[in-house]
Amino acid sequence: MSSSPALRRAFSIRLLHEAEDVVDDINWLHVAFKTVAYSYIAFILWITWQVLPLPGHWSTSASSDTMPMVYQDLQQYASGCGVTTSAH
Repeated sequence: MSSSPALRRAFSIRLLHEAEDVVDDINWLHVAFKTVAYSYIAFILWITWQVLPLPGHWSTSASSDTMPMVYQDLQQYASGCGVTTSAH
């Protein structure tokens, strides 16, 4: 039993109109807003992942938690400006 070409054409036109109705009902501004919002959240999470020292994320040899103490002789800076400093 074969369907007539006119029936197939009517059915395909109806499907086309249904698809057009679905596209027309989409709120494209809402879709764009959600895309930007979720992209922003993903970017913030990615930056957080890059910055936080999570276990196994950084090797301890490449990044140390301690900062070396740097002692400076302030006398050499003061003598260049003509300022005298006194040690307590």
